[in-house]
Amino acid sequence: MPVVRQFIQDASFVLGLLMLALMTGYFFSYAVVIIPALETIPPESAIRAMDGVSHVIRRPLFAIIFFGAFLFPIAAGLLSAQKQRVAECALAAALIYGFGVIAVTFGALLPLNTALATAHAAGQPAAEVWRHYSGPWQMWNLIRLASGLAAFIIAMAGFALRHRSRLPVSAKMTER
Repeated sequence: MPVVRQFIQDASFVLGLLMLALMTGYFFSYAVVIIPALETIPPESAIRAMDGVSHVIRRPLFAIIFFGAFLFPIAAGLLSAQKQRVAECALAAALIYGFGVIAVTFGALLPLNTALATAHAAGQPAAEVWRHYSGPWQMWNLIRLASGLAAFIIAMAGFALRHRSRLPVSAKMTER
């Protein structure tokens, strides 16, 4: 395999893994720190904080990482087509991330964030608004967390399969 092609394949895998890890860590931080912390403050403050996050997050760097976690595994899979299992792992990781993270974000979480801002702006009681928002938001975020983690593990398996010929004989996985 030409050196340049191998470098591009490895770079696609490594960048995909890095972005998957960053996004999964982001979802994890919401699940175990941010939302539980917001539950300890007055609902009015929690709503303002989430509205702030919804505005601040719309930045190029976040978009690059969020969508890169989907696109780089696709690139890695397509570039690894000659190694079927490697390509399958990379493309499966992208598929899981696409449905479990991107679709959940756009189909469930962004509408919840919009409803939160709209209800708050309409003057509905903050405690009621937060109560209707927090539980569903946390559930969907846990789906993103599980999906991101699964995608990362599967992409890592593909990367390991790709490089198993470089491992010592005792460390190689058996071929099925």
